Amino acid sequence: MVGAGKPFYEKAAPEKHKVFIKPKKMVINKNGKLDVLFLRSALSLNTRRWRIEKILKEKGIAVKTAVYNYVSWKEAGDIEGFPIGYSELFNYDVLIVQAGMHALGDAGQEMVKDFVKSGGGLLVLGGYYSYGKSRIRGERIESVLPVELISPWDLRRRRGRTIEKMKTAGFIAGVPWGDKPEVIWYQQVRPRPGRQTILEIDGHPLLVSGRFGKGKVICFTGTILGAKSEVTRKVFWQWKGYDDFLLKLITYLSGGKI
Repeated sequence: MVGAGKPFYEKAAPEKHKVFIKPKKMVINKNGKLDVLFLRSALSLNTRRWRIEKILKEKGIAVKTAVYNYVSWKEAGDIEGFPIGYSELFNYDVLIVQAGMHALGDAGQEMVKDFVKSGGGLLVLGGYYSYGKSRIRGERIESVLPVELISPWDLRRRRGRTIEKMKTAGFIAGVPWGDKPEVIWYQQVRPRPGRQTILEIDGHPLLVSGRFGKGKVICFTGTILGAKSEVTRKVFWQWKGYDDFLLKLITYLSGGKI
């Protein structure tokens, strides 16, 4: 007899595994021109200071903007305009991320990971929701980056500290570093072994490059944060070499020429 209160049999609940439906063949669609997707936060300050859309459009580069609409750093928020499938994402050559990677969710992060692995370029810029507070530490997307995230509280203020060039990288050759551009706020990260730290600020990595699969990834931890009273003509986004610096990064990541 079966004891009182005992089931006839016991069976453990099956383990759950996420399965992503992916195309059998994943190839970046090269069409002879440069296509860029820019994922940024909704703050207007990002448009005024980074000026990415303006700089690229002036060069005749196609750029689409996806906007991360957040409520607070503890909430995922949502992203307006980000591709919902592989076929659309793989039409771009370079993805620039200024905020909102965590809001992509598991499926979106997996898509970005496959995008870079298949030969796409990824540029991650500094910003309030870019690194530590993007809450991707330990998530699938973090393994793509050439840096390790340290803490949600990774913002550091270094007003008036000049960007230091550590190593010569061909893809930023000719940029006028002699003008000594400065950074007010940056994010503290740790370079992964074997990755190249090209620029530093106050002894900490500022520009780190690496590869993931067939793709290239660059992390720039400088931010455009800073009050009006702190901003001078020497800050990097007002530096005369800034446009050229940005374009050289994108050109390198795309594997092409502008």
